[in-house]
Amino acid sequence: MLRVKIDRVAPPFELPASTGGNIASWDFKAQVPLILFFPHAGCDCCRDSLLRLKQDFSRYQEHRAQVLALAPLPLEECTEFASSLRLPFPLLADRGGVVRGRYLETDKGVGLFVLDRYGEPYGEWVAAEADALPPTELLVSALELTEIECPECGAPEWS
Repeated sequence: MLRVKIDRVAPPFELPASTGGNIASWDFKAQVPLILFFPHAGCDCCRDSLLRLKQDFSRYQEHRAQVLALAPLPLEECTEFASSLRLPFPLLADRGGVVRGRYLETDKGVGLFVLDRYGEPYGEWVAAEADALPPTELLVSALELTEIECPECGAPEWS
């Protein structure tokens, strides 16, 4: 089974989204970096992490990044959950955890990945609980690194 590895392209996926229709990782290829969050199904800690991603969403957009959360839930539950949290990004229904299994070594953990616009991982964090995942600054640093290493994207301004 494929797993994410630094210096390799992350496994592609296509899943139904809380926003309607399907979303595929390749929809963003050669366009924008991705932040992928793999929460548990319905735990408070993961809900808080989704709210933190929501709160910091504009910071990720400054780097043209798209946030996608992939939950091991049926589409109806994803849609209700995303609506109740008023998420500005899609919650994808990975019922059965097939995509999750391609990214995480265990189905019991949570994961957070920063992929450049070609799908190469620039950050990979896996933990037992979402409160052990990195702060926003680390994700922003990974996004900045994708910009520095991609001259077509434009280097960030140095302070």
